[in-house]
Amino acid sequence: NDKINDKINDTDKIIVEAIKNDKYVTISDLSAKAKKSLPTIHRHLDNLSKQGLIGRMGSRKAGYWYVK
Repeated sequence: NDKINDKINDTDKIIVEAIKNDKYVTISDLSAKAKKSLPTIHRHLDNLSKQGLIGRMGSRKAGYWYVK
């Protein structure tokens, strides 16, 4: 888990923790928790996905996030 923390910033940590707590968390919820704009949250989610730290299962509407 420490390896993850070395690679990501505070916003990423907030996102990862939120996903751990609620895999159905919405982008709007993440935006509110992290106090960042929706495009910023999308960018962080993309980066976390590319780094292989999080993933998405299912559709945009019915799917959920998970921490790898």
